[in-house]
Amino acid sequence: MEVTDIIVLGATGFTGRLITSYLAHHPQRAAFTFSVAGRSETKLKALKKQCALDDAVRLVRLDVTKEDEVEEAVKGARVVLNAVGPFIYWGEAIIKACLKHHRQYVDLSGETPWIRDMVFKYDYVAHKAGVLFVHSCGFDSVPADIIVFLSNKTLKAATGSHASLGDSLTVYRANGGFSGGTLASALAIAEEVPLHKLQESNADYAFAPATGKSGPKDKLWYHVPFSEAPKRYAMNFFMATGNRAIVQRSWALNVAAAARAYKDPVSAEGDDVARSLYGQEFTYDECLEQWHAPGVLGWLSVTAASLVFATSMALLLFAPPVRWLFKRLARPSGQGPSEEHMKIGFFEITNYANSVVAPGVPGPHVKTVMHGRGDPGYELSAKMVAECALSAALEGDKLPRMAKEGGMLTPATAFGDVLVKRLEASGAFTFESDVFTPEQESRKRR
Repeated sequence: MEVTDIIVLGATGFTGRLITSYLAHHPQRAAFTFSVAGRSETKLKALKKQCALDDAVRLVRLDVTKEDEVEEAVKGARVVLNAVGPFIYWGEAIIKACLKHHRQYVDLSGETPWIRDMVFKYDYVAHKAGVLFVHSCGFDSVPADIIVFLSNKTLKAATGSHASLGDSLTVYRANGGFSGGTLASALAIAEEVPLHKLQESNADYAFAPATGKSGPKDKLWYHVPFSEAPKRYAMNFFMATGNRAIVQRSWALNVAAAARAYKDPVSAEGDDVARSLYGQEFTYDECLEQWHAPGVLGWLSVTAASLVFATSMALLLFAPPVRWLFKRLARPSGQGPSEEHMKIGFFEITNYANSVVAPGVPGPHVKTVMHGRGDPGYELSAKMVAECALSAALEGDKLPRMAKEGGMLTPATAFGDVLVKRLEASGAFTFESDVFTPEQESRKRR
């Protein structure tokens, strides 16, 4: 069988169709081959017509409940892009097949309990086999992970590799919609994951190989940094738990890599290892500035919104009648926002971090902004995961050393600068990153 560079699993789903269309019309299309897999042959043929796929794109009928079909599909590509959810039901079989046949893997999962299980089960084996696995390559959690990676890079470039990031807060502003697949994943976690496993997944450094500093998190309200006269407020962000776990794993993977380099200095990459470390003072949290909320009324509005959201999530998790009603009212799997709605979508994500240049010596602040044009959870997620797959397929020799060694990594530790450049080249994303003093930022806001 001919082996393609990439196979898209779940290509006939809502996000899968967006991924397929993006790959089919990619500026580098002549440089890679890909195939698409889905359960329905009829839907695959419709997808071929809808996305104007040429005959070189192989259509693979795949029932993810059948092990032999999963293995056959996985064997047919060097990089497996998994968009089949809920991952808690169908993801593990695909991971096992990728391990067996030594195939690189990226996915769109934001299902933190499932990711935690996969890391504990397969990270060691994947590293020993030299096979790269990267979860959460969409809106969960590329922006969160890459923006901290860039803040650290900017700080080190300005002050030296000895500097350390300190407390870090990422503020999200976004406009987007929900698909049936996303809602199905949320319901699957609510129904299948015991309370104690949810609590374990919500803990700091939930699936990290080292434990760092824990900062304040999951507050009812947040003060947007450097917004004065009047202060602006933001609410708790529902994606924060999963994003924080990925960012903290990046922190810990870099610590582990530095420890290995220290034990084996002959193989160390010197300053590159030091520059990857965020530092022992690093903490991470997120919030959502969904609307302009200044002053006392702003504080009241975001606090109330956080309370309503927390209550809704508790009812969804612990009240079966609420889940029953939610299933009947929710958008069915395979459907999502309209094209018109996706076109007006966007995100603006800002990471603010203080720094330490020596023990007890504060350094400058770092501000990194990532802009995205399009619906965050679907149009932009499709582009982000596709560029992750293309990073592995086309630029493996340029990836960080950790990626070449294999294991269950994160977007930042696996793809780093390669992914940043690819996202910028797509035209849908821009980045800005600078060091500053509080006085400079205050003057800018006047």
